[in-house]
Formats: sequence, structure tokens, C-alpha cells
Amino acid sequence: MVRMSGAITYRSTGQAWAGAALTILFGFIALASVIYSPSAGGKGVWTVFGFCICAISIRLALAGVVVDTGGIKVRNLFSQFRLGWEEIERFDIGRSGVLGAVCRIHTRDVRTLRAFGIQESHVAAVGSKHPASELADTLNEELQASRQPSAARPSVEP
Repeated sequence: MVRMSGAITYRSTGQAWAGAALTILFGFIALASVIYSPSAGGKGVWTVFGFCICAISIRLALAGVVVDTGGIKVRNLFSQFRLGWEEIERFDIGRSGVLGAVCRIHTRDVRTLRAFGIQESHVAAVGSKHPASELADTLNEELQASRQPSAARPSVEP
């Protein structure tokens, strides 16, 4: 969970760290191919490949759900969208397409959208066996808090 300018970002930390590590790794591969490749063709192929993987890895590291008073903004690997609190029915963790355990957003108009940035890893985190489920529960609490009258709504601390 990261708080920036009144908004809170929820994401799976393992996935964010993996994205950051891949960005660094393939950034070095791209730079090394520019510096050390003896042929112009080799430089071009490895450089383009390295920077493409870097761009995808950055998106992987930044994937998540940004929560503010108006609703949520979901940043997925290749897309992003915004939903107002009034459009959302609930959040849960479950199967969505080829993804095994990802955050699903159930809307009031019976759509099910996914938030790629919150998903269960295959390795249990220290102190929690289901961190993505806990994030979905926290998002449901945020949803319930958004439905309270503004005077009765508790303030969220950083």
C-alpha cells in the first residue's frame, strides 16, 4: 500500500519487486548490447528486445489499484480504467481467464473486471498466507466507507 497525494495505491508487493528487478535486468541487457555487441544487427535486436521488456516490466511494477474519494483507477499490464464507487458491487480474489488468483471487480451492471496488480503469489508471504485476499478485503472496506455519509466516514490515515 502506497499513499500519494490523498490517493492510496494497493498492489501485490512481490509482483512490484519482480517488475522492478526485471526492469533493471533487461535495462542492463539493452545497454550492454549497445556497448558490447560487435555487429550493428546484434545491437539493434537486443537493444529493442531489452527496452521492450523494460517497458513491460515497468508496467508490471506499477500495476495496481489507486483508491481516492471518487473511486478507483486500475492500472493493468496493458490497459487502465477508472470506476466510480457507485459502479462497484464488490471485490474478491478468484480465477479470471488464464490468471489463477487475481483481484476481480464486480460491477453493478454485472461485469467482472480484473485488477492484474493484485494477485496471489505461489509463495506465501511472511506473516500472511493470502495477502491478495487481505487487499481485496481492504478494498471492500474502502467501498463500504465510500457509501457512508461524508460526516460519518472515518478518515484513512497514511
